[in-house]
Order: sequence, then structure tokens, then C-alpha cells
Amino acid sequence: MFSRNRDRVLSIGIQSLGLRCAPEKMMDVRLDSMEQKLGNIETKLEQIRQLVLEQQSRPPVTVEQIRE
Repeated sequence: MFSRNRDRVLSIGIQSLGLRCAPEKMMDVRLDSMEQKLGNIETKLEQIRQLVLEQQSRPPVTVEQIRE
């Protein structure tokens, strides 16, 4: 029920923009969007991993070194 209503709302929104799109195409667009978001998340996680590895590979800093 919710899915049908959502598809109808999306369809009306697309039509109001002067576009034509079948419900199955809307599903493809949503899946593509989700895949892109997941790809972005994977990229960010890899960047975080690299930062952690960089931090771990640095020699520890003592309080005395910071004071200098």
C-alpha cells in the first residue's frame, strides 16, 4: 500500500515537471541513487581507514615534545 502511494506521488511529481517515467524506471533511479550513496560511504570509510593507518604509523608524541 505505502509503496503504491509513494510511486503515485513520485509519478505525479515527475509529470508535474513535464517528464514521463514508468514506475519501473523510478525503481531503477532509486536503486542507482542508493548504489551511489553506498559508493560514497565506501569511499569515506576508505579515507577514514587511511587516516587511522597514518596516525598509527606515526611515532608517539610525548607531553614534553608538545611543550617544546
